[in-house]
Amino acid sequence: MLTTDDVERLHVATAFGGAKCTCGKLAMVRATSWVGLKDALTQRPELVVKYYKGELSPLMHKARDGKWLVKWSVVYACQTHSAEMERAAAKHPDWVYVSFDRAPNPTNRVVVGSTRF
Repeated sequence: MLTTDDVERLHVATAFGGAKCTCGKLAMVRATSWVGLKDALTQRPELVVKYYKGELSPLMHKARDGKWLVKWSVVYACQTHSAEMERAAAKHPDWVYVSFDRAPNPTNRVVVGSTRF
């Protein structure tokens, strides 16, 4: 039987690559910052050369609206520091998009199968 700690460790090892928070605890939240391609090339002109050489392609992602985004940064936080990380992400400029990936919440129970009432 897996405990909650086992599930959290497994998720951190597989999804987050064993990442840890700055305090040393296991990471429970990953925040990835994305910037539009045009904004990235404007903010960092040295990326223009890498773009034309094709070196930016591993960092690029096409959004649902067809806009190309460049991965700008990735930050990990434990459950204790996740609220602080979210507040910091809210202060980003308008041209930065942030996506959050969270570990499974042990307080939410998953029911498999059906029940009769």
